[in-house]
Amino acid sequence: MAIVWFKRDLRLNDHAPLASALQKHACVLLLYIHEPSLQADARTSERHLRFVHQSILDIQNHIPIDCIFWAIEGEVVPVLEGLHQLVAFTHLYSHEETGLKFTYDRDRSVAQWSKKKGVSWIESPSHGVERPCTNLKGWNTRWFMRMQEPIAQPDWSKHTAFTPSAECLNWHQAHAWKPVFSPSTNKALMQPGGASFGQKYLNDFFRTEAPQLWAYDQ
Repeated sequence: MAIVWFKRDLRLNDHAPLASALQKHACVLLLYIHEPSLQADARTSERHLRFVHQSILDIQNHIPIDCIFWAIEGEVVPVLEGLHQLVAFTHLYSHEETGLKFTYDRDRSVAQWSKKKGVSWIESPSHGVERPCTNLKGWNTRWFMRMQEPIAQPDWSKHTAFTPSAECLNWHQAHAWKPVFSPSTNKALMQPGGASFGQKYLNDFFRTEAPQLWAYDQ
């Protein structure tokens, strides 16, 4: 069994870790971990958390009915440890994350935990940043090659439903993220989270803005 750990990539399409996990494993569990330490950071606001929550709901509304997406509250290593004790997953998939020093240090802790537990952690690059990168020679060539790769799309045809045990369901219930937001962060002018809304706004942009830009360019 494999876990797909979602970070700043709350979408189902154009998702290399998800596509790779579904290709190599019959059963996958989708996981988002809401970290209290990251929430406490001054650079995180309730608007960010609402956007994340709406993105999670959008995924849950579009995944196959027999697939599970869990949003868990807790620090990453303890959450993975608790889940691993209940579900002996062998592989962990995620995107590489380029963010705060906090998230970099957290990822190093996850790498240590994975090695200790014998869990293979497969990270997929999400952009042109290479980590670690000790020599920039040839970086532009590798960047162009990556940008020209086909978009990774998940294939659900071989997916087998994960049936959690009663103990696993109790663990999920005890650790599920149950966000509470103030009305002030739900204003009409705020862009809602979710890939569905993102696609809608992208289509609107090309339908309304792009012709003007093209005309100007000509």
